[in-house]
Amino acid sequence: MVVLRDDKCVVVLCGWAGSHPKHLKKYEDLIRQCIIRHAGKGARKDNASAGCDVVCLSKSLPVEYIFSPVAWPRTRWVKDMVIKKLGEAVGGPEGRVPVLVYAFSNGGGFVVEQLFELMERYPENYGFLRSRIVGILFDSAPGYMTPQVASRVIEEVFPVPGIRRWSARMGQQCLGVIARLLDGKRGARYWKMMEDLDSCPICYLYSEDDPLCDAEKLYGLIVGKLNRGHAVDSVSWAVSGHCRHYAEHPVEYGRFVERFTSRVMAQLHPNKL
Repeated sequence: MVVLRDDKCVVVLCGWAGSHPKHLKKYEDLIRQCIIRHAGKGARKDNASAGCDVVCLSKSLPVEYIFSPVAWPRTRWVKDMVIKKLGEAVGGPEGRVPVLVYAFSNGGGFVVEQLFELMERYPENYGFLRSRIVGILFDSAPGYMTPQVASRVIEEVFPVPGIRRWSARMGQQCLGVIARLLDGKRGARYWKMMEDLDSCPICYLYSEDDPLCDAEKLYGLIVGKLNRGHAVDSVSWAVSGHCRHYAEHPVEYGRFVERFTSRVMAQLHPNKL
């Protein structure tokens, strides 16, 4: 068993389609505060200071890669933009830095998918990262991809009707046809991967009225995981926008993220309970 450090943590924030680092900044601040607060609670009885250096890597999979009918653009991007930087941040195979993954919508879910596939496919290069990832938070994810969901995503990315939205929708429809011809089981395989993801505790934050993340299907995934003994936490809101839960329910959201983060970090270091 790898004993991980408690004075440093890396958080990988995987944004939604069309998001930028400035959109993820408030989530960086939230998760950083939660981790530092937990570290502070573990200060020694002699009042020596306790701290934790939190490194945040905020990345958003380009929209064209999200809709790509083949996986290799996503795989290449995750390898170059996430795994390489993550490996450096944790200190390589000899490093002992814990990692939290914070994924939003399917844009973030696809990054998680490729991250774990690469660790599975190339254990000699990336396998060490599996024991460093100590928890995953999903916000408005995962969603089961359908043509209807893809169309709504385009509306979110291009909120103003016009040539850009029309072009994106036409392109998406063409890519959808190609994807079904090349790999008609892509959606089912993605969902199966999410069902089997059990190497660390997972937290799901979602809403019952989200058109881009089917609450009923996600609830079934959560129940299935619980029945199989997976470490799962979840919270749902009756009314809350897609990737808008923190904005619309800041107190509840912040409290739940802190509870999950503290629980994960405390399991790594029971002396800090």
